[in-house]
Amino acid sequence: MNNQHYPQHDWKKYLIVFLITLGIFLVAIYLSSVLSNKRFAEMRTFQDKLATDILSSETRFALLERTSCEHFVDDALLSEELNLFGERLSRMEKQLSASDPEVEQLSRYYSLLQVKDYLLVTQLAEKCDTDPVIMLHFTKSNCTACDRQQYVMDDVHKDYTDLSLYSFDYNTELSAVRTLISTLGVKEEDLPVLILNDEVFNGGLSEEELREKLLEFFPEELEEIDNEILE
Repeated sequence: MNNQHYPQHDWKKYLIVFLITLGIFLVAIYLSSVLSNKRFAEMRTFQDKLATDILSSETRFALLERTSCEHFVDDALLSEELNLFGERLSRMEKQLSASDPEVEQLSRYYSLLQVKDYLLVTQLAEKCDTDPVIMLHFTKSNCTACDRQQYVMDDVHKDYTDLSLYSFDYNTELSAVRTLISTLGVKEEDLPVLILNDEVFNGGLSEEELREKLLEFFPEELEEIDNEILE
């Protein structure tokens, strides 16, 4: 029976391989830590800017409430800011998760800002005899039908930028939103719920149904469609 003899230098080779592997592993951990810290630093800066934008918008609310009709009839109010906040929050929820404490806090600010804008738009409509098209969208998490409705809302809103769209989580604990839900008589079993001006749609609407309803409020869109058909 032959005895196998391993060269004495084999253990050195294994040690070198082990050290190289360990070195690669430690470098990977270090780079991951650096990138992670950079990412969180960027998100912190982003959140601070968003908080500043919110404060600026709240101040603008106070100014608009005191101005005369001629100063805001052609003003989009906070629609652009609200859309921007919503987009930023969506990105933050994907990057940090919706359960992150700071994301949750900013989401509450965003909901309150929507309530403020909704109240201001309706008050100014009465004061200055404007005719805004307002849609309230009530949804909740872990709801397949609500997710489908959200996709429809996002897609349709791109073509109807003049539509004042407000989206609220039914299960929020914010008293202002809870009061709004109670006042409008929205029930959890009916979600998703859409309220287009004063018309209520329990269970939501398909994209085709929603676009058809919006044509009643935006006749210029219907005219544009007719022109495209004629061409």
